[in-house]
Amino acid sequence: MLFFRKTDRKAEKRYKRKEKRGKGNSLWFYFSLFSCIFSLPLIISACGNSGEPTLISAPIPIAPTGISATARDSNNLIGWSVVQGAAYYNIYWSTTIGVNKTNGTKIAAANNPQAHTGLANGTPYYYVATAVSAGGESAESAQVSATPVAVAAGTDPLFADQWHLKNTGQVGGTAGQDVNAEPAWTTHKGTGVRIAIVDDGLEIGHEDLAANMAPNALSYNYVTGGTDPTENPSDITEGNGHGTAVAGI
Repeated sequence: MLFFRKTDRKAEKRYKRKEKRGKGNSLWFYFSLFSCIFSLPLIISACGNSGEPTLISAPIPIAPTGISATARDSNNLIGWSVVQGAAYYNIYWSTTIGVNKTNGTKIAAANNPQAHTGLANGTPYYYVATAVSAGGESAESAQVSATPVAVAAGTDPLFADQWHLKNTGQVGGTAGQDVNAEPAWTTHKGTGVRIAIVDDGLEIGHEDLAANMAPNALSYNYVTGGTDPTENPSDITEGNGHGTAVAGI
């Protein structure tokens, strides 16, 4: 069916004359620039037998792999491998084994890794993760669990003064502004790890360091060329002996 605007009467008459002469099998379109711009309705149809547009949806991503849960003091750290095509991730957790999307508590749009805070030390927590895209949410990952534990500060009588390890505002600073060392102590003991410190003087005979110093004179003093990096006690320059403090951490 052809639609003509009121101002296109001449075009309509010409079309009807051609219909009467038996030439109606060919379509003749008469339009002006004005009609092209302003004529309504504008009809848009999609290609295809049904005449309906074909919608292409994104695939549902696969479930995250490599999921892990690390116990810390009053919190657990959950991480996983990146899933291709995922827009974000959800975590579902429970204190009962067998957590899934239906029975778990949801942490929506979780970070990777995600710290799950405010937990009760000594209580096991179970986790699964899912990946989400425009196509939907994946199945659950494998389940992992972690049990947060309280961290003992050890027997260092000066620990309370070391704000860089645990800042409680003890010297007027902002509580929490520290290296957050305590959570690492629950899982990493330093066994088998060798650390090299390049600094201004390190007292290798210090009571807190001597038992852990590397053997075979592996230390080196860049000033004297010797194997003892201990600072010169007569050097009162600010910062001299800083390596001793760093090694103590």
